[in-house]
Amino acid sequence: MVVSYAQEFAVGIFTSPDLKSWTHASNFSYHGLLGAQYECPNLVKLPVRSAIGGSIVGEAHVMSISIQPGAPLGGSVTEYFPGDFNGTHFTTWDAATRLTDFAKDNYAAQFFYGTDGDNAVSMGWASNWQYAQQVPTGNLEGWRSSMTVAREHYLTKAPRIGWVVASELHDPAPVLNETAASKTWQGDGSVALDFSDVESNALYIDIKVSGLDATAITGATTLNMSFTSPSSGETLRSGFYFGGDNPFFVDRGLMRGFDNVFFTDKFSVADVWNMTAGTWRLQAVMDRSILEVYVDGGVHAGTVTFFPTQPLTLLSLGSVNMPKDTKIEATVYALKSAWKEYENEQGTVHGNVTSKGKRHMEYEPLF
Repeated sequence: MVVSYAQEFAVGIFTSPDLKSWTHASNFSYHGLLGAQYECPNLVKLPVRSAIGGSIVGEAHVMSISIQPGAPLGGSVTEYFPGDFNGTHFTTWDAATRLTDFAKDNYAAQFFYGTDGDNAVSMGWASNWQYAQQVPTGNLEGWRSSMTVAREHYLTKAPRIGWVVASELHDPAPVLNETAASKTWQGDGSVALDFSDVESNALYIDIKVSGLDATAITGATTLNMSFTSPSSGETLRSGFYFGGDNPFFVDRGLMRGFDNVFFTDKFSVADVWNMTAGTWRLQAVMDRSILEVYVDGGVHAGTVTFFPTQPLTLLSLGSVNMPKDTKIEATVYALKSAWKEYENEQGTVHGNVTSKGKRHMEYEPLF
């Protein structure tokens, strides 16, 4: 068991023969970004997978620590450290500090028990302490914030970056509704989708790029993805530059439903894609007011909340200045509503209702 000594910047490691009596074994202290305090630690075993092919080549432990405040972008963030655990002491492999997300809205993720020998699975809190109590969902729904989707994790060595905990979307099959759009093209091409008739207003996007030739790519070779409201003109933009410094970006600055000085509006990360394999992949989940992206097969992950005044219902995907022999496969799925089966005739979901009616909360759609 790991326990944070929050303002001492230490994680205590405890052992127990019966999960009842616990003995302090060691401390993991003063590592990485300190912020103002340590929170929500995890010590989890992960498989180590090869960068090409994904076969399991070993296993290791990872210590994750959430800090609040003190993130590089402000507010809260989660950092992690790969290393070895001998049952009482954890030792890092190197002195690097690594972050779970390149954006601002994934914090304090906790791991599910019982995944030894396979990818670990976690869920995080999809917000940031800098503005969590002010976001507008509470105005109508009576609650604020949500969780990320379930994510699978493993350790791998990414090109030039070194060790990373890769984050991929856990099996989405239970909530896949139907294929809303599917298109394959070479070089430059695009696909547009009006998903206003998708009841959940939620999509899963899977884009696979193959046949990439680094010698034919320029700094203007991009893959772009945007979500737009036709009634308000608000747009959530994202994209990847295959040349230059290889940045992937998300821009929520064109949303007008929430104004807060700490609501940073643009995020990016450098993704040095694997030029040997010549492939690149993007997974994304867009659900009303949250976008999760898994870049380059999960080498980088970004979680971004956004608050438009009207629903985003148009999706645009496209490649620009892409070499003509590069193949792009884009598939978009509509997602089932997780609320639908619990709604009453007015579309309201009741929760926390006691038999005597002492506790009663109602959840209504934001739009």
